Amino acid sequence: MQAPTESLEPDERGRIIKSAVTPRPIAWISTTSTDGVDNFAPFTSYNYVSSAEPVVIFNTPDAEGDEQKDTPRNVLETEEFAVNVVTEPLAQRMNTTAASLEADESEFDYAEVERAACETIEPPRVADELGCTVSTASALFWRGARAIDGALDRLQ
Repeated sequence: MQAPTESLEPDERGRIIKSAVTPRPIAWISTTSTDGVDNFAPFTSYNYVSSAEPVVIFNTPDAEGDEQKDTPRNVLETEEFAVNVVTEPLAQRMNTTAASLEADESEFDYAEVERAACETIEPPRVADELGCTVSTASALFWRGARAIDGALDRLQ
C-alpha cells in the first residue's frame, strides 16, 4: 500500500507505523506526583535517541487538565522519571500496571511490584531489575501526541 500519510485516518497511520517499527521495546516508566504518590505504567512507544549523550524518549496521547494521564503530568511537573526493564517474570505485573487507577492510587501497590529507591531522583525503580533514571525531562507536542524525552543520569 502506498498513500500520502495525510490522506490516512489517524488510527490507520498509527496501526501502520506500529507494525513497521518492530519489535518495540517496552518502557516501564515510574514517576512520583507532587503529592508523593508513585505512578507506574508501561509504554510501547519508547526508544533511545542517542547513546553518545544518553537520551530516551517515549510518547503519550496529548491531553490537558483532568484528561491528562498521571505519567506525563508527573514528568512535566517534576522533570523526573525512571525507566525500568521488563523481564519475563514481571510481564504479567507489567500488564497489570496498565490499569486506569485514580491519581492517588499507586500501580506499584496495585500490581504488587517491589520498589527500590533511586539514588538521584524521587521516583522509585523496580527492585532487583535493570533500569535508568532521568533527572532532566522535556516534552514536545505535535499533532495530538506528546513526546517526552529525558537525559539519563544513572544506570542501575
